[in-house]
Amino acid sequence: MNSSGKVLILGASGGIGGEVARRLVADNWQVRALKRGAQIRGPADGMQW
Repeated sequence: MNSSGKVLILGASGGIGGEVARRLVADNWQVRALKRGAQIRGPADGMQW
């Protein structure tokens, strides 16, 4: 990906969603994540939960 922008990812603490989130953060996207439960698992650097 060669763009940047804002994105909301559902399920970012899981395997597929987490990988998508990591790649978007690495490409300078502003990533917000939505998940069930209170504990944060998965990628967190550069993301807003």
